[in-house]
Amino acid sequence: MSQVLGNFKSKWFSWLSAFISLSIALTSYFYVKTVLINEAPPPSFLQLPPGRTLLTVNVFAHVVAFLIWDQVSTSLEALRWALASRQEHGLPLGSFLALSRATGPVAVASLMLLPRPGVHLFYCLKRLSFMGLAWVLGIVLTSNVEFKNIYTRASLQEAEVYAGLAPVSRDLLRRLSDSSMVHFFYMGLGYSLLSDNRFSWPVQPILCSGPSCSSFFLPGGAAWIRDQDDGNMLFRSPKWGNKEAILVQNAPGYHVEFYPPPEGWSFDKASDCGSYGETAEEGLYICLANYGTDLIAGWSVCPWDIYYGTGSCFSNTSWQDKIDQTTTLTFRKRHATMAYSGANFSILSMEYLSSPEVTTVLTAKDWKDAMSIILAPISQSVNASNPNWTSTATTSSIHYELGTGLRLYKLLYPGFEAPPLGLLYNFLSIPFQCSTGIYYATGDIPASLKTNATVVTPHYRAIAEPWVLTLYGAIAIFLSLWAIAVLFLACILGGEIPSASKFPEVDLISRYPAKTGKSPKAIVKPDDHDLGHLSQREDNKMGLLRKIRGWAAGKRGVLELISDQRIRFGLPIPPQDIRSEDENMARTFVTMKHCCVEEEYLRTGADSNGAENGGREDTTLYEESSTSKDPTGWSAL
Repeated sequence: MSQVLGNFKSKWFSWLSAFISLSIALTSYFYVKTVLINEAPPPSFLQLPPGRTLLTVNVFAHVVAFLIWDQVSTSLEALRWALASRQEHGLPLGSFLALSRATGPVAVASLMLLPRPGVHLFYCLKRLSFMGLAWVLGIVLTSNVEFKNIYTRASLQEAEVYAGLAPVSRDLLRRLSDSSMVHFFYMGLGYSLLSDNRFSWPVQPILCSGPSCSSFFLPGGAAWIRDQDDGNMLFRSPKWGNKEAILVQNAPGYHVEFYPPPEGWSFDKASDCGSYGETAEEGLYICLANYGTDLIAGWSVCPWDIYYGTGSCFSNTSWQDKIDQTTTLTFRKRHATMAYSGANFSILSMEYLSSPEVTTVLTAKDWKDAMSIILAPISQSVNASNPNWTSTATTSSIHYELGTGLRLYKLLYPGFEAPPLGLLYNFLSIPFQCSTGIYYATGDIPASLKTNATVVTPHYRAIAEPWVLTLYGAIAIFLSLWAIAVLFLACILGGEIPSASKFPEVDLISRYPAKTGKSPKAIVKPDDHDLGHLSQREDNKMGLLRKIRGWAAGKRGVLELISDQRIRFGLPIPPQDIRSEDENMARTFVTMKHCCVEEEYLRTGADSNGAENGGREDTTLYEESSTSKDPTGWSAL
């Protein structure tokens, strides 16, 4: 019992280190949970910019990984000496080396290749797997981090509103002629709708992939949000003005996707295509056809040489033989929770997106009816006294914007399809975007637009998935508790354990006798010792600073010994000048049976029969007091 208590007492610093490591691991767990996992704002003293937050988490993780692995190594070191101290059984040499902190990972892996299998395989796998777990500790917390806005809701700042996009139906397309708003959208957003972050948000595609696939969600925008109580636009209300941000919950919108039509696709020009812009002295050729629930659209523009050269876009129709740009449009209804800036109506983020729903199928004819309204023939003269003159003027503007833009792209950038194709995407998407405005204008607001809006404060933070913290905590707690359990077992089982430091090279070579014969000659100075005669002396009268240094090194006096010594390799002249060995110095020996090692075991402590049984057939590695006479037939390591 006294021996066990002595083991616990001798390892008090290891125990202190174990509980400090566990405490730091638990502290890091709750810190990471507060600043990286929880979406609630952290306390003010923990609020750092996202980059610095990630840096502190990374430092914490690596410190914890280092401390825990050091504790695991210390516990394995204690365990190997405890098992080797069992005089009846000892410990296989392969296992002894596998558990040593001085054996590197490559060397541990090489021990698995020993010709005879044994328990060392278990220890090798355990050490390598624990080393891998410690490595995971250092990287897992930063392996799934994203930077995004987190929103804090303001109390008593919620309202019932109309928001999102109204259903796009055949009836809606027919109402286009009743609203000059459509012309406004085509003039204002014809070149920019899908690139304007007030109205569009890129999302993962449903059906397409690759560089030729474009996918967007149209949520409607903050400008369309209307208070259900007073019917006014939300941001016109004093209580909503000058707010930093608002969060609109689960409002309807449209997911639009554009990708090339099926290979070999061609339009039936007789039924799918039509010419537009003749009265506006433009030349547009647009084709629309159904492909299942999707729409395939394409267009061509009268080229520069015909338009300006001869002005015969509708008499020389050779430019209509080839469609310049073609795309497939897939659209689905979805609901989303969007955050909008109160300063400029831009979309800050998408917090939720529902599964797509197939909407009412619109035929190609419905789209053609809409195009005939958007690109309607116009009068050659504009009379401001005519009530419809604004419609004529805006329609003429749409013809000019489309025709001139496409014509310049074709002239200046032949073969560069992206800009005119993007213009086609915008042209097809605008009817979705203006749907809510048309219903507002007619006073018939669909019930599907009813939802809630909340004033929020955005915080830009680094956020990780909860599983990251769960894995980190599980590994850290497991390794810490396992190291404590092994250290406890080592104290229970251990016998006399060598007085060792954290410098295995000093521990080994300070017990190594001088080599004779082939050593180079060295000049002997008055204060010289053989390195083999260096010892680690216990000095209970050391000052506090020296004791602290001893705790850090694992053995008192070792840092002073290293600090005071200078290494010179050589055999002193004459050999008899070598000083007698210190009584506290141990020496290590190995014995071999019939010139071949059949099985090697390790144990420590003086063997009372060692001096008498020289050359005995015992395959055991000993550490024995240097005051004992060398047993016959044993060779020093």
